[in-house]
Amino acid sequence: MNSGGVGRSRVSSEVAVSRSSRPPGASLHGLSVWWPPDQSGPVPGVGDVEDRAVPVRVFISYAHDSAEHIERVREFWVFLRSVGIDARLDLSAAEQPQDWPVWMQEQIELARFVLVIASPAYRKRADGKAGPSEGRGVQWEAALLRDLAYADRRAAVARVLSVVLPGCSYDGIPTWLGPASHSRYEVSAYTVEARSGCCGI
Repeated sequence: MNSGGVGRSRVSSEVAVSRSSRPPGASLHGLSVWWPPDQSGPVPGVGDVEDRAVPVRVFISYAHDSAEHIERVREFWVFLRSVGIDARLDLSAAEQPQDWPVWMQEQIELARFVLVIASPAYRKRADGKAGPSEGRGVQWEAALLRDLAYADRRAAVARVLSVVLPGCSYDGIPTWLGPASHSRYEVSAYTVEARSGCCGI
């Protein structure tokens, strides 16, 4: 769970990403987009994703493993926003009072894709191996996502995407997301470039 505001210097317009455990030539679930970094517009619904004039809305689900990991996720979020993806997380939402369970459910319901950021704490909490007071936000989000997967496994595989950021490992992907058998998106680097670019998650 995370959200925040874009208050940083220009981040890259390109990201180097490799996709593992995937069939050759498969597309990136509609998340490869060409938009100017300053693209603005109404928040899209799920039915709007085919319209390239409207940003794809994604929700970033992650654990607060450490201050370093939170910053790593924040930089990824800033990057996605910079290339026109309507990425949401808890950092900016925390600037005002929230009913967090309702907020998390709403983010998952409205997102076209949910990006699960691999980390040891996320896997532990999402796999139900943490105590009841440890990482309640991730445990709540993971319960909602597991329910989606249980209801329609194929749809969940296409919508809930595992992302491995620099310094992380696919070992941090929850078991029920198939770390060895399902596609995962490994981000290797961001490049700083003052132009519109192609973002592939």
